[in-house]
Amino acid sequence: MEGIVVFVFIGLAVLSMLAVLWYLFQTVRIIWAYNSLLAIASVIFSPIVHIIFYFMPKDNFDKHEAGLFKKYFLSIGLVALLGVVAAVVIPATNSSDDEIGSFDPDEIETLAYKGDPSAQSRLGAMYYVGRDDVDQDYTKAAEWSQKAADQGNANAQLVLGWLYEDGNGVRQDYNEAAEWFRKAADQDHVGAQSSLGAMYESGKGVRQDYAEASKLYKKAADQGDAHAQFRLGVMYQEGNGVRQDYAEASKLYKKAADQGNGKAQVLLGVMYESGKGVRQDYAEAKEWFGKACDNGIQVGCDQYRAYN
Repeated sequence: MEGIVVFVFIGLAVLSMLAVLWYLFQTVRIIWAYNSLLAIASVIFSPIVHIIFYFMPKDNFDKHEAGLFKKYFLSIGLVALLGVVAAVVIPATNSSDDEIGSFDPDEIETLAYKGDPSAQSRLGAMYYVGRDDVDQDYTKAAEWSQKAADQGNANAQLVLGWLYEDGNGVRQDYNEAAEWFRKAADQDHVGAQSSLGAMYESGKGVRQDYAEASKLYKKAADQGDAHAQFRLGVMYQEGNGVRQDYAEASKLYKKAADQGNGKAQVLLGVMYESGKGVRQDYAEAKEWFGKACDNGIQVGCDQYRAYN
């Protein structure tokens, strides 16, 4: 939603600025005919000189020329008004979760009890992971996430889906988990797209559908989600839901591996070792196995030691 609003305001701003520049050119041209030095000054000190000239007598100008000045000032006014409106509207479209994150737990809880969905979502997340001086409590995490999720908060919907998926704080229910993931994914939430993709891949809570899983992973992967990039890479490597393509798999593994995904680092090392999807390169394979080992992946450690 925020992206659309920003796009609209940028479009309007560009059109308004083009109008200002056009009318500026026209008014400077007219001022030049009146007095060249004044025209030069109007360019250097615009719009101050324009304002002065606007109030000067224009007996020698026709209605069209005099009207250009009015249009010039109108276009400047529209740009100024657009800036004021944008300054108010764009921040209002932002999720206030980041702002909420700067509050202390007591302030967040106060806002949550007042019904603020962002505060409820934040409080639910705090109870979910146990942070900001709040002890982990899945029951309270589910309670607050449910309140925010019912108000359409995508972050809360994602957390609530995780809770139902794992049976933490609520009775385990894959169908319910998939439903909440879907609600958040429909709002283009990258984490929800990845989580829902995993459910379609495994067939939990939904009918197993590799094609649908790959589509959801693709949406999340394009937004930089490392887990989605890794899983989509696996699907390309195995040919599940997509045409088998080792080169595409290696590209996706590389994206995820660069973000520190240990499993992707292992599989990327395997691809360099075997020469599938990439040029065979044992030194590169060893490097990726070493990085996976540093991330605590035992297979990576075993493969790395095999090169020593």
